[in-house]
Amino acid sequence: MRSIARHLGRSPSTICRELQRNQTVKGVYLPDTAQHQMQTRRQGAKNQFEQITLTTVTQVKIRLKQCHSPKQIAGRLKPEEQPTVSHETISVDHKIIL
Repeated sequence: MRSIARHLGRSPSTICRELQRNQTVKGVYLPDTAQHQMQTRRQGAKNQFEQITLTTVTQVKIRLKQCHSPKQIAGRLKPEEQPTVSHETISVDHKIIL
């Protein structure tokens, strides 16, 4: 695992976690199966940027101008029952939003 991690420029713990998480029932790691499982998990876990409503984008813009951090904004949108947006999306896409 350490040599694979070194070759890929990743932490050995990342490689270990990947192998454990995506093993088949027989304990075999199949890359195609792992890729499919990741895509299935990701589909259900995230809102696509295009699916974020105009109201949410407006709220994010206002709060960024008020110097709120992306984490503060994302945390505040959840209790207000706005469509959720992660702090990572705000951090990466704030230039697009503004």
